[in-house]
Amino acid sequence: FYGFKPKKRYLLNKFSVAGFYFYEGQSILDNMKRGDNLEMKPNPDNIEDEYAVELYFKDSMIGHIPRSDNKHIFRLIDQGKELVCTIRKTDPEAETWQMCKVKVELVG
Repeated sequence: FYGFKPKKRYLLNKFSVAGFYFYEGQSILDNMKRGDNLEMKPNPDNIEDEYAVELYFKDSMIGHIPRSDNKHIFRLIDQGKELVCTIRKTDPEAETWQMCKVKVELVG
């Protein structure tokens, strides 16, 4: 890989996964670990929030990007930018809304 430079990553945000309690997160938390990537799927048809971004671990939906943090991330994905969502911490002993902490980075 001569001349290959890894792409830089720029931190956009850190947060706990919203709605973790309502989806499959709790049941698969033991399989999730720091450094794992989550898939982000914008869902503009969400009646609660037109900027909703769903988060998936493998094929299981585990929650959303919090509403307070999702607009700019939704727009960047919509513009075709490369973003990566990575698990920062899992804690089965924490309150449900803090069991899975993640970060979103822009790859440039």
